[in-house]
Amino acid sequence: RTFCKSYFCSWQRMREWFDIHDQILRIIKQHKGFVLNTDPAPAAAVHQALTAGFLRNIGMRRQKNSYQISGGREVVLFPGSGLYNQGGQWIVAADFVHTSQLFARVVANIDVSWLEPLAGDLCKRSWSDPHWQKKAGQVMALEKVSLFGLILTAGRRVNYGRINSQTAQEAREIFIRQALIQGGLRGSYPFLQHNLELTNHFADMEERLRRRGIMMDEQVLHDFYDSRLGRVYDRFTLNRFLKKKKSDRFLWMEEADICRAEPANDELYRFPDSLKTSQGALPLSYCFQPGHEEDGVTVDIAVQSYPALSPALFEWLVPGLLEEKIFFLLKGLPKRLRRLFVPLPDAVDRIMDGLDLYRDSLYPVLEQSILRRFQVTLTRADWQLDNLPAHLRMRFRLCDEQGKTLHCSRSFYDLEPFCHRKTNVAAAGKQSTPLPEQKNITSWEFSPAPQPVSRVDGRNRVTTVYSPVLIVDKEQQCLHLQYSSDQEQIQQTNRAGLRYLYSLQFPREIKAIKKECKAAVAGHSASWLSLGMKAKAAEIKEMLAACIVDGLFDTSSGVLPDSEQFKNAVHRLNKQGILKKARADINLLLDLLAARRKVRTVLTQCRQRTGRSTHGNTDRFDAFEHLLTELMPPDFLSTVKTSELADKKRYLQALALRIERAEHSPTKDVQKAKRVQPFIDRLQQSKSTTRRTPLCLEETAIYMRMVEEFRVSVFAPELGTAFSVSEKRLSRQWQILENSCRAME
Repeated sequence: RTFCKSYFCSWQRMREWFDIHDQILRIIKQHKGFVLNTDPAPAAAVHQALTAGFLRNIGMRRQKNSYQISGGREVVLFPGSGLYNQGGQWIVAADFVHTSQLFARVVANIDVSWLEPLAGDLCKRSWSDPHWQKKAGQVMALEKVSLFGLILTAGRRVNYGRINSQTAQEAREIFIRQALIQGGLRGSYPFLQHNLELTNHFADMEERLRRRGIMMDEQVLHDFYDSRLGRVYDRFTLNRFLKKKKSDRFLWMEEADICRAEPANDELYRFPDSLKTSQGALPLSYCFQPGHEEDGVTVDIAVQSYPALSPALFEWLVPGLLEEKIFFLLKGLPKRLRRLFVPLPDAVDRIMDGLDLYRDSLYPVLEQSILRRFQVTLTRADWQLDNLPAHLRMRFRLCDEQGKTLHCSRSFYDLEPFCHRKTNVAAAGKQSTPLPEQKNITSWEFSPAPQPVSRVDGRNRVTTVYSPVLIVDKEQQCLHLQYSSDQEQIQQTNRAGLRYLYSLQFPREIKAIKKECKAAVAGHSASWLSLGMKAKAAEIKEMLAACIVDGLFDTSSGVLPDSEQFKNAVHRLNKQGILKKARADINLLLDLLAARRKVRTVLTQCRQRTGRSTHGNTDRFDAFEHLLTELMPPDFLSTVKTSELADKKRYLQALALRIERAEHSPTKDVQKAKRVQPFIDRLQQSKSTTRRTPLCLEETAIYMRMVEEFRVSVFAPELGTAFSVSEKRLSRQWQILENSCRAME
């Protein structure tokens, strides 16, 4: 009774104890030859018999009042039991009755944690998913414990190497491959650090050269450790093993243990660690996994540096991949062109001999080289990039100030939406190395001109380029030279700074110019208001003065000059007469306003006459209205150059003549418009592109001027043109424009 009570005293239903006790005594009587005495052997036999009989009557709940017991059988709590509708997850029953179904009688709840230590060897254990766990420093496995087909516990993590000799050997294999070869072992181990650096060095060679076979197979590295390590299967046993050896030099690998065939140095030179740009050296990383998203070359670009970078630089990739890229570009040409370069490898060699790497965009350089060596003319539209392998296009990774990845793409222009540009005039205290700064500038003594400086962030090793910017201080009547990484803001700030700098050299003249501008605004207020400018008279005066000063000193670009250029500009204007030139420019602007008012008057009168006489369609006058707005938009003072004023006046005069002639002969105007319309459509197409490089903008400006001159030659030839223009010349310029603005990659 004392023995039985030691197992069952903590059951919830103590009132059922006596019935269960009788059942246990019945089990004891069935095992003949066992005597209850103090002899240890019979006592152990009785203990085993009691345990086995007791554990065969346990059950695990499957649903309410339904339990699974040993042998996969299903029992139901007897309705008269005190645990009916209140049974726990695990129960033990003293009796089973099989009537309409198998019922469990005299039932008590039991804690499952009692069963495993009580059952001992009766439990069956199995292990699955052995894996290296870096934090624990062990090979862990998931253990499942079952008793007579009932699962006591599953998914328990155990040290796989300490179970038995077989699992210890398996754990040793996993430890060598994942902890030592792959570097998943925590702690300070000089041999492991040395071996990993050596393997990473040769693994990086394979990634760069896109060639396997430089390193030994993993099995060779495994055999190296396997032959030197004893019964080591986790961090603890490794530490104990190294403590006995007193040195780890026998575990240090040499190059011969890892490298099978080392490439030549000149071959590695063609796959550099970084790419030199205007914004400093950008780090490069390599990946040799065809089909993977990171396959090829990846360049890290800081978000501050992105606006100042040119995408053309990245079309060249690295010298080691350029030859393969040119081969695939030639292979993708239309058949009528591709057959001119057969055999392609020989053609690639000839083209490579004449290339000046990283000069301009890759594609115009290729076209020039091909024209020179093969006398074949290629256009930008002939290159087919759709079938170009992914590793032959640069992969861009945009990083923020902390080095965190913002976006990755194979297209340089896809990064732009992720760039959050901020005005960042750097202060010296915020940089590990202070940026240069100069205050109280009233004259320009910089020779050479202030140059951009680069700083490397110590936290993430990202290089940021800061450009000089002139800050106007009107209170102290001077300028301050600081540095900023916001390229767009720099141009606008420098433009205002240069205007103020030149104004300090001509204070009386600038004051007189502003007075002239004030009179020009006040004396022609109706003309200014008709432009639709949403500005007050004082604001218009400031805009007009800024336009005149920009024209005088050529400050619209925002590029800072050196001291020699500055002195030459001042000397030239002193000799030329600044007020004389300023008055001439103001008069040209006023003439331009008068020409615009004349066009507006002619257009209004013709619209009224046409409406009264025909009550017909007046869409052509809406087109004239649109053209007038394009020639002189409300903000034209901030965009027009004084050198363009004479041409603008001629364009407005041509438009006035066209409106008058269209009223008398609308059919002729339609016929003439058909000659010009294709080039206007192309112009609209070029304006719609968002990828506008400086070269593209320059060629677009030339094309726009040619279109305007062509329109003059068609509708008002008596006014003359600034240069010869025709459909053929326009088509040729359009081809140049398309080549300059077409985004290849």
